[in-house]
Amino acid sequence: AQGSIPANRLPNFDGKLMAMYNQDPKVPPGIWGPRWTFVLMCLFLLALLEAIPASNAWRFYKDPTTIFFLGDWIPRVTLGICAGVMVSFVIFVPCFLYASRFDVQTETTLLMVVNIFILLLGTSFILLSMPLGLTSHELSTNLFYGCQGTASFELQTAAQALYTLRQTPKCAKEVSITDCHDFQATRYSKVLAAMENKFQCSGFCYEDLQSWAVAANDTGAKVAVNQSRMPDRADPSQQAMVPYPPTLFSNANFEASCEGMAARHFAYISDEVANQLFFEGVSLTLASIIFGFCKLLGSCAWDSSAEERAASERKPLTLGKGRTVARG
Repeated sequence: AQGSIPANRLPNFDGKLMAMYNQDPKVPPGIWGPRWTFVLMCLFLLALLEAIPASNAWRFYKDPTTIFFLGDWIPRVTLGICAGVMVSFVIFVPCFLYASRFDVQTETTLLMVVNIFILLLGTSFILLSMPLGLTSHELSTNLFYGCQGTASFELQTAAQALYTLRQTPKCAKEVSITDCHDFQATRYSKVLAAMENKFQCSGFCYEDLQSWAVAANDTGAKVAVNQSRMPDRADPSQQAMVPYPPTLFSNANFEASCEGMAARHFAYISDEVANQLFFEGVSLTLASIIFGFCKLLGSCAWDSSAEERAASERKPLTLGKGRTVARG
């Protein structure tokens, strides 16, 4: 009609124009709207995907043995990635919904946003699993074959000092070495106590076998073959019947070496936890790639209703009382 103006330049006539797009200014979008429900469901999905890695990281962070040998950077980075993805999603998605045009807030767009965060989470898990697996495997090998490494040497030195104190007549009568008069708690004593309680072991890279053999002959203590503490594992002639040293923080006298149990623990981290983190990251990354290809193929499909929508958009817009304006 002559004198008509485009609809995008019209003022809001009692909200009728915006109501056509389900965006009535008199009814602000509530938290339980369809889009916000979708956002909450995606947030719950991200929490489920992060549950196992976050629980493993928290368990490692509370374990003194893991922190001593591997450091606290792996649990901190894992928890930081999980928390960072969640916080970024909570901040970005509401800003996107309020700042973007209503016509672009479709299901496909929201799925693409969620797909970006899933891809970010999967890539982070893959990159984190590689140093975790390599470091844990190397540490397990070093502990099992000769207690190599700086951390092992420092802990071995502290353990030897505690075993010397434990051999004194007054301290040998106590249930725990913490009850001895000359005992002083250190970082290494806490690690040794945690290993003894968790792994039920005694002795860390213990070398003074002769003195314990004499004590065993005097007291009639049990002896066992400890092949992991022999000078040469490849030569059977050098293997002998040797006793385990007594436990430091109890009188249980476990017959398992702490370095061997620690090696088994870090082998589990390398084989189970790191692989689990790696395959979860691969699965999330592949799912994101497959979704992207499906979206690309979907955009190539022929839409039979395209002509009908184009024809409806060419019809004049009725505002009431016989007033019509042209679309566009």
